[in-house]
Amino acid sequence: MAGNQRGAVLVTALVFLVILTLLGITSMSTNTLEERMAGNFQDANRAFQAAESGLSAAFNSDVAFAGTTEGYYAEQEELNLGDYGADWRFEVNFRGGEDIVGFQDIGEATAAGGGSRFRWYYSDIQSDGSTEIGAIARIVAGAKVLGQ
Repeated sequence: MAGNQRGAVLVTALVFLVILTLLGITSMSTNTLEERMAGNFQDANRAFQAAESGLSAAFNSDVAFAGTTEGYYAEQEELNLGDYGADWRFEVNFRGGEDIVGFQDIGEATAAGGGSRFRWYYSDIQSDGSTEIGAIARIVAGAKVLGQ
């Protein structure tokens, strides 16, 4: 009987070994791709958070809404935000204003000589965030500010 064996077990074991090797390589490739995708998502999220920080900085800025004339423009940027090197930059463009009508308390104060007329002032805000790796996010918002 020993002379009738011709290596069938060896061939079967080698086929299984090749199949397991291919499964391992495919699994490693899939894991590498998923890791890259997760890293890119995290970087895009950091860029978005940097843009949000720029938008918050615009709303808290002393210069962003200081101008109430046509063509007023303000900008500011901060580089290397946090430990991962994100940057933000915002721009504010004054769009126009309109007199407030229909508010009794404001109208009476103005009519009684209690001050100048109140107005709504409109501005467009654009905030950009970016990271060292190259992810970019942009947030566009508007602001309606009450002023005199």
